[in-house]
Amino acid sequence: MSYRTPSSLATDTTDAERRSGVVFSAFLAFAMLALAFPEMAPQALQGILWTGAGLVMVLFPPESRIPRSWWLLGCGFAAASAIGFLPRDWFHLTEWRQKLEDQGLDTGPYAFVQASLAIETLAGYIVTTIVALFLLGHRVGTRGHHQLLLAFVTGTGVLTAAAIALHKPGDVFGFFPNRNHTATLLAMGSCAGFGALAQAIRVRDAWRIALAAVPTLLCLYAIVVVCESRAGVLLLAVGSFLWLAATGFRLMGGHAGKALLLIAIALVGTFLTVDSRVKDRLKDTVEKIQQSADAPSPGQLSAGTSPGDMASPEVTEPPLDARLAIYKDTLQMIGHEPWSGVGPGQFSRVFPQYRRSSTASNDSICLHPESDWLLLLAENGGLATGWLLAVVAIVFITAGRRAWRGRARALRMGSLVAASLLCLHATFDVPAHRVGLAWSAILLVASALRTSFTQEGDEIPPFRSARWFWRSTGVLLALTGAALMVLQWRGDVALPSRQALAHLDRARLLHEQDQIAQKAAAAEGRDYQPAPQDDPLEAALAEIGRALRITPLDPHAHYLQGALALYFDDKQALAARSFAIQRILLPDRVLVPIDQARAWLVSNPNRSIELWQEAMQRATAAESKTMNQGLISRTFQTILKDSSQSPGTLPSLLPLAGSDPNLVRRWIAAVPTDLSDSALPGLLLQISDPSKRKEIFGIWSRRSKSPVPRNFASAHPEFELSDP
Repeated sequence: MSYRTPSSLATDTTDAERRSGVVFSAFLAFAMLALAFPEMAPQALQGILWTGAGLVMVLFPPESRIPRSWWLLGCGFAAASAIGFLPRDWFHLTEWRQKLEDQGLDTGPYAFVQASLAIETLAGYIVTTIVALFLLGHRVGTRGHHQLLLAFVTGTGVLTAAAIALHKPGDVFGFFPNRNHTATLLAMGSCAGFGALAQAIRVRDAWRIALAAVPTLLCLYAIVVVCESRAGVLLLAVGSFLWLAATGFRLMGGHAGKALLLIAIALVGTFLTVDSRVKDRLKDTVEKIQQSADAPSPGQLSAGTSPGDMASPEVTEPPLDARLAIYKDTLQMIGHEPWSGVGPGQFSRVFPQYRRSSTASNDSICLHPESDWLLLLAENGGLATGWLLAVVAIVFITAGRRAWRGRARALRMGSLVAASLLCLHATFDVPAHRVGLAWSAILLVASALRTSFTQEGDEIPPFRSARWFWRSTGVLLALTGAALMVLQWRGDVALPSRQALAHLDRARLLHEQDQIAQKAAAAEGRDYQPAPQDDPLEAALAEIGRALRITPLDPHAHYLQGALALYFDDKQALAARSFAIQRILLPDRVLVPIDQARAWLVSNPNRSIELWQEAMQRATAAESKTMNQGLISRTFQTILKDSSQSPGTLPSLLPLAGSDPNLVRRWIAAVPTDLSDSALPGLLLQISDPSKRKEIFGIWSRRSKSPVPRNFASAHPEFELSDP
């Protein structure tokens, strides 16, 4: 094997560089596949990527030695991410986990609760770490790097053109469900395009100039005109500045500087003259920030200002408030389990336990903390995040220093800046969990690394043992990926998260079959009492049990288990336990006790009343935090509607209305007159506020045609009540 010397850098391409070029091209194809089909079945996508990556590792092991510090940091990240598999007794048992244990839920022997889900997610992290180390062991020269960057920019341009052609008004632009992730790709493609275009102009290659300019302009057009994401504009501005600063403004003279200046003028002109959704959203953001800065906080309300005056979205929902609230709650979550985290892939199941500032009135589910770095801290722990930050910083600094000393600085800095945008955007969003974006960023950084040399001028080759390590790792990875693809082709589910969903889907299907059988039996006038071994509901409960062994923190599975258990007279305790666990897992969601009360209404109305009380307590707490006026009223109205199925529960709902005239009015309108005549005198005696007492009495007097209201007013002259 031959290795080039520094004197041949400008002209020669060695065999090692050609092999590395094949490696980078293959991984670019893998990344583009993941970018083009981000919603492909996870098992199929992982199978394809892992098989391809493994085969490349077997055929083309690294050509350059990887520094020991990079190995140490990469392995440290993987090991620290698995610290939660240590015995749970080594860590502090959180309060919410103790509550689950008290309800009889086995949360497992590890610090992580859902171990199989943690393994699934951790496997993705480990494979990505292996891919990063593998690519960092390959090097290409300036010409090969330019070709690779042109291919990346062209691929991004093709995806952008397809997205524009397929885009329909009202739909999310791009191949990703999240427009911000599309914006990340567009910004990365634009900055990489700047580097490729500058290099093409430098070498005066007309074809490469066109190949770099066209897709770059297409990405820029999509950012300022088609894509609605504000992140795209901000990332482009930051990336452009970083690239110019890292390249050196003096290098932008001549034809390259003129071309980039023309692009900048056209870009700004298009943004200013064309009406686009992203421009409107940026204007709205600036206006809302100004309004929120002038608006008083809840604690600054004057005596004559009510919370209802603050209910407009312009005042109560200033930009970034919800995101900042999620950040605050996530930091609280991290503080409770700083070292181990809650487990890879388990944020959405544990976050409700710490959701205080970000309590949502619409019972929304928070899937992530709006930041990849915070997600990593919360799930993998501070130790793993520290290792990853260290290796990312070291690799970027090393690559930046080598690029700064080279002649193709604009080219290599374009790659590095494009990759850094993913790390930057990951601070305020979650684009890095997209494998296509993550592998693209790794590829851009690795290809930008210039070759390191010994003092004798020879390129540093890897150890012989390292080659066998990579070949062995590649075989294992390829076999695992092939197994995933075979299982996908056969229709079998291998990923634990998908297995749990499959069990729940089968449970719902069995429930539907039971309902159909019941209706058929009723139509034929016969009883429906299947044997236990033939009962679809028994089979459905068994499927739910299998799902809960994988995902014991799934609140929807616990609700489904409780709802189906109510069909059996001997499983009432199971229903109560399942519902209690769901309420622990979702301690703030208002709809949880309402749904459970609805399920209990026929068999045990008293439980329904208790759950309605909890629903009103949750609504009161949520409304006080979000200042979303109307949540309590809507919750009470829902309870009144549900209680119509069991009229005997109506008297118990008046205490839920308290002294709120609006709620009492709704209750009076929903109940018979004789019930309101018998219940309201006791309520009026308990109300201490004279104005509310008079208002409720007026509502009652107008509704009732009996003498009861007048008699009450006569019996209590001290209240100064009058019959309207």
